[in-house]
Amino acid sequence: MTVDISGKRFNRLFVIQRHSNPSSWECRCDCGETIRTSLYSLRSGHTKSCGCLRFETLKSVNLMHGMTGTKTHNIWKDMIRRCDDRKRKTFKHYGGRGIKICRRWHKFTNFFADMGECPPGYSIERKEVNGDYTPGNCLWIPANKQGRNRRLTIRINGVPLAELCERKGLRYGLVYDRIKRLGWSPKEALRT
Repeated sequence: MTVDISGKRFNRLFVIQRHSNPSSWECRCDCGETIRTSLYSLRSGHTKSCGCLRFETLKSVNLMHGMTGTKTHNIWKDMIRRCDDRKRKTFKHYGGRGIKICRRWHKFTNFFADMGECPPGYSIERKEVNGDYTPGNCLWIPANKQGRNRRLTIRINGVPLAELCERKGLRYGLVYDRIKRLGWSPKEALRT
């Protein structure tokens, strides 16, 4: 005895008619495509659509925030790698020194909610160079000023040497050479 399922609905599929092959049924998907499938596949739920449902599900899983490849997302990925990937050359300067990323920021959407989009020409900066990547310790700063907040930056009374050179109208390279090559004290190098 053959069961007629014409006119019945199974998930996104509406059964139009039996196909010329007796074990197949012709169905129209909600998206408009037509497919052939077996009664077993329809009843078991193995076939729920023409394939569009699977595509939509994969798309929603893979496209969580839509910012993959943007500058902000790349900065976030690099931050994660510097602190968590022991194989990275830069790991020794970050994760290897104990610099961590707050738990919340291991998810990009949380990082983006706290920091917003990186402005053009800017980069992420930790206010306290030995501190972790956290909302209270990070901000976006112009990339050309980021180099002033490094562990090896020469500081006088907490102010980076490059900033002091700018204030006094001195060439940074000259003052740096006086300190590093000639052995002058930073204050002496800035006065002369």
